[in-house]
Amino acid sequence: MPWFASGPGAELPPDQREDDAKSACFDGPPLDAPLDILGTCFAELEITTDRPAALVAVRLCDLAPDGASSLVTLGLLNFAQREGRERPLAVEPGRVYRLRVRLNDVGYHFSAGHRLRLAVSSSYWPMAWPVPEPSTLTLHLGDSLLSLPLRAAKDIPVGFEHAECARPTATTLIRPGRRLRKLEFDRETGRTHYRVEDDFGTTHLEEADLEMESVATQSYVILDDDPLSAEAHYSFRFGFARHSWSARTEGEVTMTCTDSDFRLLGRTLAFDRQDRIFERELDVTVPRDGF
Repeated sequence: MPWFASGPGAELPPDQREDDAKSACFDGPPLDAPLDILGTCFAELEITTDRPAALVAVRLCDLAPDGASSLVTLGLLNFAQREGRERPLAVEPGRVYRLRVRLNDVGYHFSAGHRLRLAVSSSYWPMAWPVPEPSTLTLHLGDSLLSLPLRAAKDIPVGFEHAECARPTATTLIRPGRRLRKLEFDRETGRTHYRVEDDFGTTHLEEADLEMESVATQSYVILDDDPLSAEAHYSFRFGFARHSWSARTEGEVTMTCTDSDFRLLGRTLAFDRQDRIFERELDVTVPRDGF
């Protein structure tokens, strides 16, 4: 979600070369002519795993002549959900599965001279929670394929009418915000810590005569060789004020796991001025059921 009332955030995907280096990449030849896609891409994979739980992540990238890799679309599939999300299925090590991985719908223009890159990996932290133990995937190339929704330029309508939208609300910035995206890797321990801090500041909405503020933080920690070390933490504060009254909510939640369960610990608070008027605790354990 890269756009906010206080301005754009650093949430769009960066150059994919770092992730590509940790994936199995398959590059097509340089395009002789531009290529347009519009719709849903599918990766049909003949694949095996050596563990009773596995995940496959598939990314379609635009590989520029200078080596830059831009994310076009991606798809994730847990082997246990290969026939749908309604009920998990057992995963048999060594068995050849034909998985149809649906990538997110997309419209994209590949320029002539660029290449299509398909990047396949067995994890995608923190976008996907890792399976309980590291798995090795074997991809059988002869029967695997990528299906693209090709569109010729003549099939794409042009000349849209002028967009209609509501008049923007007049605002006054009272307190500027602060954003932080920080990735730390400890080579001694193999610990990766990704922190996201979004302080959107305080804004006065002129027509409503209302002040609002919001602050959110995210933290993702994992050890390279231990999927069970994965931990995600989220906290927030939302506040509103007008003249003599103010109200705010605060909350946090932490997710951890074992080889058999997910666990969520958290709480939510609500305040009228400085008086706490509501509090709720969260302590939930969810069986992994093959995930």
